[in-house]
Amino acid sequence: LKPGHIFSNGNIHPYTTFSFKTNKNISTKHAISEIQQLVNEAVRKRIPTNMKYGVFLSGGIDSTSILATAWKYNKNLIAIIGGNDNSEDRKVATEYCKENLIPYEIVEEKADAVEPKKTYTKSKDSSE
Repeated sequence: LKPGHIFSNGNIHPYTTFSFKTNKNISTKHAISEIQQLVNEAVRKRIPTNMKYGVFLSGGIDSTSILATAWKYNKNLIAIIGGNDNSEDRKVATEYCKENLIPYEIVEEKADAVEPKKTYTKSKDSSE
């Protein structure tokens, strides 16, 4: 299957479709500002206000951006870093936390050591 596709009723089709409005007249500076504002708002409304919470950190740009934004709004968090000792991403994630004084916990990768659990979360504005 291609990324973003499912097999259903004997057919392969996209899981979902997106419609985008483009504004080619927007400046790079304005586009960056808009993205920052949207990410800030999306993360802020999902951060608990009165409890400790965790943010998974892979060491990539996406999870690091989410962690940095969450840290800005509520410092009562712990970064959860996975991977094995030789993982470059794990090294990057650990260094990021150390440099920014963000508490973190490393979850060792052991196939038989973790029992799967189902956890369901909702954002504050979720209607599900």
